[in-house]
Amino acid sequence: MIKTLPIISLILLLAVTAPTPPGAAARKPADPVRITVIQTTDIHGRLAAWDYFRGAPADLGLVRVAAHVRAARQDNPHLLLIDNGDSIQGSPLAYYYAEVKADEPNPVIQTMNAMGYDAMTVGNHEYNFGLDVLQRCRREARFPFLSANTYRTDRPDQPFFEPYIVRQYGPVRIGVLGLTTRNIPNWETPANYAGLEFRETLQEAVRWVKVLRDQERVDAVIVNTHEGYEADLETGQPNGSGYENAAWAILQQVPGVDVLLTGHAHENIPPRLVNGVLTAQGHRWAEHLVQLDLVFRKQGKRWTLAEKTGRNVPMKGPEDPAVAALVEPAHAATLRWLDETIGTAEDDLSAEGVYVRDNPLLDLVHTVMREHTGAQMSMAAYLPGRPLTIRRGDIKVRDIYALYVYENTTVTLGLSGKDVAAALEHAAGVYDQAEWDPGQQLLRLGQAPNFRMYNFDTLSGADYAIDPTRPAGERLRYLYYQNRPIDPAAEFTVAVSNYQAVGGGHYDMFQRGRRIAFDSTDIRTLIIQHIRRKGRLAPECDHNWHLAVPVELRLAARRTTAPASDSR
Repeated sequence: MIKTLPIISLILLLAVTAPTPPGAAARKPADPVRITVIQTTDIHGRLAAWDYFRGAPADLGLVRVAAHVRAARQDNPHLLLIDNGDSIQGSPLAYYYAEVKADEPNPVIQTMNAMGYDAMTVGNHEYNFGLDVLQRCRREARFPFLSANTYRTDRPDQPFFEPYIVRQYGPVRIGVLGLTTRNIPNWETPANYAGLEFRETLQEAVRWVKVLRDQERVDAVIVNTHEGYEADLETGQPNGSGYENAAWAILQQVPGVDVLLTGHAHENIPPRLVNGVLTAQGHRWAEHLVQLDLVFRKQGKRWTLAEKTGRNVPMKGPEDPAVAALVEPAHAATLRWLDETIGTAEDDLSAEGVYVRDNPLLDLVHTVMREHTGAQMSMAAYLPGRPLTIRRGDIKVRDIYALYVYENTTVTLGLSGKDVAAALEHAAGVYDQAEWDPGQQLLRLGQAPNFRMYNFDTLSGADYAIDPTRPAGERLRYLYYQNRPIDPAAEFTVAVSNYQAVGGGHYDMFQRGRRIAFDSTDIRTLIIQHIRRKGRLAPECDHNWHLAVPVELRLAARRTTAPASDSR
C-alpha cells in the first residue's frame, strides 16, 4: 500500500533537500592557515651543546635546535625550516671533517638532513675549504643549497645554485629566495670560488621576487639573505658596511617581499616590521633561532598573508635525544683530536696587552707566517676576541685552534713602503679618545666604535711606534727596516692572510700590492706544524713596536731601555 504525504509536508521536504542556488546564502569562510617558519644562521659547525674553545657545556648547538623544532612540528605540522648559511665552517668539528677526515660524510649536513631542513642559503664561509668540499656537502644534503646571485662565469645566465624553493602548505604556497653577500672575492682565496661570480643582491632580489610572484604565483615571499643590515634599522643611518651588506636596501627597494631573514653579522635582532616587511637576524652558533608565525586568510580566490609575528628564541632548552646520539661520534672524535699534544710550552704565553704592545703569542703567528713564506715582513691580527693564555706544559691542538680561529691562508705581497705605512696608520684607527697624562705617566685609551678588533693588525720584521693621541693620518711616528727609515718607494715582501690580501678589514692598500705567492695550507695548520717541529716553545717577543706619547723618539734609546711611554 502506498502512502502519500500531505501537500504541505511535501513542500517542506523539498525546501530542505533542494540545493541552494548560487548566491542564495553566504558561504562559510575557509579556515585560516598558520605556517611556522624557523630559521637558523651562522651555526658555524656547532652541533653539540658545547663550547670547544672553553671546553665546557654551552647553550647552543643544533642538538637543542632539533628539540625545539620537534616540539614546534607537533604544535604545527605546517613548518618551514631554513638555514641562512655559514654552516659547514667555524668550529673544530667543522674543520676536522672538512680537512682531516674529508673522506667521511660531513656531520653538519648529516645533522641538518636528520632535522628535515627545507633549504640552506650559501654563506661566504662555505667557500673557506674550497669548491670540492662545498660541492661534496651539497651532494650529501637532502635539501637544496640556495643562492640566486651566484652565477657561473661560463654560463652567465645560469645561477650556480638553485635560486629559490616553493613549498605548499595546504592551499598556501610559500617562496623562499636565497641570496649571498657579494663580497666573497674581497675575502676569499680566488681558487676557492673559481668559475663563479657574485652579483649585487639588491638587483637579484628584484628579479627573483618578481619570478616568485608572477610565475610561481606564491602567496608569500621570504628572502633569506646571508648578509646583514648596512644601516641602522631605527634611523636608517649607514653603518659603513655597505660593501658586504644590502639588507636595508632590500627592505626599502624590493616590492613583493613579506619576510626578510638575515645573517652574517652575528647579531641577535628579534623580528620587527620595517617598511611593512617582517625582518630579523638570529645571532650565531645556534645560540638563538628565529621563529615566525604567518597566518593566511582566503580573500576571494587568493590566500592573503593577514598576520605575521615572531620572536628570537634562546637555545636554553633540552637536547633532542636522537640528534644528540647522531652527533656524539663526530663530537667525540673532534675532542680526541683537540686533545692531541703537539709540543711543550716552557712558560705561559699570554695575550695580555696584545692591543697596546708587542706580544709573544701574536709574535708566534708572525714567526710562522714569515718562516713559511720567506717574506721580509708580516702583518697579522689577534683573532680570538677574548684574552687567551697557553699555559706552561703540554700544548694541545685546542690551544692553537683557540689562538687562530679562522681558516685563513697566507698570501705574499710586494708592497711599497708607503703602503706598509698606510696599513699601520689604518690599524691605529682602532684607538679612540686617547689622552696622555704626563704627571701620572698614564695613557688613557678608548676603542673606536666601528673598528672590529680582529682587524687590528701589527707588523713584524720592521720597527715602529704609534702615537694614539695624534690625529688620524699622523699616528705612525716612525717606521724603520734594518735600522733605517723605510723608503716609501721601495718594495718589500709582506706575508698577510688571504682575508687581508683582498682588502678585508678595509686594508685597501693591500689590493695595490703585487701578488707574489698564494698558499693553500691554512695558518692554523702551519702553527701546529711549527710547534711539532720545535718540540718546545718559549715566550719570545722582539718588542719591535710600542705605543708612544707625544715626545721625541729615538730607536736606539728604545732598544736599550724600556721607554717611559710604553702603555702598562
